[in-house]
Amino acid sequence: MNELRSKNFWAEAWRRHIDGYLRARPRCGYWIETFFSKSLTFLEIASGSCRDSLYLAQRGFNILACDFELEVLKLVRNRFFNSSLPLFSANAFYLPFMDRSFDVTFSNGFWVCYSDDSDLYSLIREQVRITRKYVVSFVHNGENQGLLAHFRDLSSRDSLYNIRFLKRYEVLDIVRSSGISYKNVYFQKFGGKMDCLYSRVVNNIPNPLSSFAQLLVPRLYNFQSWQETERIVCIIELY
Repeated sequence: MNELRSKNFWAEAWRRHIDGYLRARPRCGYWIETFFSKSLTFLEIASGSCRDSLYLAQRGFNILACDFELEVLKLVRNRFFNSSLPLFSANAFYLPFMDRSFDVTFSNGFWVCYSDDSDLYSLIREQVRITRKYVVSFVHNGENQGLLAHFRDLSSRDSLYNIRFLKRYEVLDIVRSSGISYKNVYFQKFGGKMDCLYSRVVNNIPNPLSSFAQLLVPRLYNFQSWQETERIVCIIELY
């Protein structure tokens, strides 16, 4: 897992995977759009392909994106040169922003790259420093045994999938142990069987909900069990 912290690893990984990431739906972007007001300011940390931030910028959100891998940001900028999304190269442990610069900061699949809890404490404290209202992190759900097995199989062929899965109580312990002050911390469900509604055809039957799916699916996740849910959304509400 340590190689997931290496710039050389990510430069090569993004060259291999960026097309696939950009072809996929910006599900995290749909979720953010569903649960947060467009009147707020946003920063995506460890944005990688910037798929979700690009979507949110297109939808009129006031959003910036940052990643420590400059080469992937260059790839994104070259492909989306007409996008209004500002991109920054930044180390998530030392972000180049003033205290309380953004209403909402979020990362998707970033915490799972770190096996050492002390690294996560540092990341959380730095994210809190630049945030006014909500710190949001999407992490792979350790309660989903099927997904765990699937990633274990994938990681035997590509170390990109050798990530850390976390259960809700583990995420809560990490937040509490980070030493930050917060008003509340709670969890939402993200990803899972409800994603089938994004398809125009489900089980060979035309799906009449597909055109509304990006409005419906983020809300429908909550009707899944945790064992069927792909990721945990950890939301830290600040004072």
